[in-house]
Amino acid sequence: MPSASSTIREICLLSASFILSASLIIPAALYLYLPGRFDWRLALAYWLVWALVFLDRVTLMLHCTSHRKLFTRRVHWMNAYVPWILATFYGQTPTTYFAHHVAMHHVEDNLLEDLSSTLPYRRDRFFDWLRYFGRFLALTIVLLPVYLYRKGRHGLAWRAVMGELVFWTVAAGLALLSVQATVVVFVVPVLVVRALMMAGNWAQHAFVDPQDPANDYRNSVTCINCRYNTRCFNDGYHIAHHLRPQQHWTELPAEFETRREAYGKQDAVVFEGIDFFTVWLYLMLRRWNALARAFVRLPGAPARSDDQVVTLLRERLEPIGGTDAPRGRGSRWAAAAFAVTIALASGTSWAESAVEIMQKQRTLHQTRDEEEILLMKLLSKTGAVKERRLVRYTLTGPDHFSKLLIRFLAPRSVENTGLLTWEAQSGDDDQWLYLPATKKVKRIAATGKSHRFMGTDFAFEDMQPESVRLHRYELLGSETVDGQDCHVIEAVPATERHAAESGYSKRKLWVRKDNYFTVKREYHDRRGKLEKVGTERKLVQVKGTVWRATELEMHDLEAGTRTILVVESRAVDKGLRESLLTEAGLTQGF
Repeated sequence: MPSASSTIREICLLSASFILSASLIIPAALYLYLPGRFDWRLALAYWLVWALVFLDRVTLMLHCTSHRKLFTRRVHWMNAYVPWILATFYGQTPTTYFAHHVAMHHVEDNLLEDLSSTLPYRRDRFFDWLRYFGRFLALTIVLLPVYLYRKGRHGLAWRAVMGELVFWTVAAGLALLSVQATVVVFVVPVLVVRALMMAGNWAQHAFVDPQDPANDYRNSVTCINCRYNTRCFNDGYHIAHHLRPQQHWTELPAEFETRREAYGKQDAVVFEGIDFFTVWLYLMLRRWNALARAFVRLPGAPARSDDQVVTLLRERLEPIGGTDAPRGRGSRWAAAAFAVTIALASGTSWAESAVEIMQKQRTLHQTRDEEEILLMKLLSKTGAVKERRLVRYTLTGPDHFSKLLIRFLAPRSVENTGLLTWEAQSGDDDQWLYLPATKKVKRIAATGKSHRFMGTDFAFEDMQPESVRLHRYELLGSETVDGQDCHVIEAVPATERHAAESGYSKRKLWVRKDNYFTVKREYHDRRGKLEKVGTERKLVQVKGTVWRATELEMHDLEAGTRTILVVESRAVDKGLRESLLTEAGLTQGF
């Protein structure tokens, strides 16, 4: 068996050998510029060799070397050869690929701030893909530097701009020698490669779980046992690549095989025998049965017939945040161009949509588990105060859905009364109420979630996590709350059924711009009248991006009552037992 060091040497030698062979296209391209040598038959032969022999491998070699440098520090200058020289003959502009793919796409992970996000589009519609590709082609050259600059990567933003300027300046200079050769060698390759990359990215992120778009297992696709992987450095293992972007391409197949069950438990989409471009083609042709036949049944995943697989795939094609997708009309393009101009001129941050803001206020503040001891004060209209103490447990699973348990500790009249909430993928959360006096668990019906919880000013639905899927959001503007600049967002039920079940016709939310924490909520009843105001105060940063309020208040304006919660203690990520947040755990008490 060869040693690890000899295997690494073989891989490096093969990579260097391929770079040299792919570089043969450069003298062929220069030949087309020689006076009197250009011929369209030669151009066609050039394109055939370029496309069929080298293009796919060079593009994915650029991908690999963008994540992991090929040459050591002693000859680090050689790492510039692929992106600045070789790749420019294969439809790539210098620095753009690294800036877009590594510095932007892997950071945003196909969520809505990703400039190549597939979420707002219906991914089985060709015209949606055309809008997607058109937006990328026309605007990314400007949006990418703006994004990088806004994220504090000023040097990379300028390198991306310079890469584009140098490429097109050199191309314009070479056009003075031969327009035809420049079209063949530089212009057409850029258009073709960008179209192929957008078709590939479209397929890689076509099937996204609308309830968990940030989960790499559920927002990416893996393709196994196909010729594409053999030629293109195992690029089909896309889920693993997003989970560990710097993992060497030779390790990806073994990583997948050892984690098949984990993929299955996450209900990941894996295809066998087809590549991303075939997936894209099947989507455009809506060949559901072909996709179902290629779908891999993984251990740990639900058992499904081909028809059920088709249902799963089509559910994961639904647009997410679709109201904010670009429409491709002249007015939208003009508005986008105008916004870019304003952003470049003023240096202000690129506007976020309401859905993006709401997704961030959810994902940035999630912990794996949490335990809080709280003092509850019930204030009557006359000012009389009743006190209760309670504990609140929160557990977030690998699918990013939460389970919450609230249990009263005192006084004796409510001791051990508990409310268990399980967040559901569909958005229809399950809730159970345990009353020790009856020793029975009562399931809260959907129509009963608008009722008040245990005599407080909170309704059962107020105790549920914010479900982005069940609401439509609109960004109303900005206001200041307690000296902090906030986004003001209106949330309304997304469906007639949800509107009928909810006690609110709409809510207004104030989300801080600096940390995306919701500090104020206004609740409007079914008639549209302002009913309650909720505020969260005295914020503390408990871990990384996670912030929490140490004081919460719900004020019923009509009744004149208030419920105040004061956090006495909090423990984060201490290893909470899952069995505690079950129906059995609900009834057991302490």
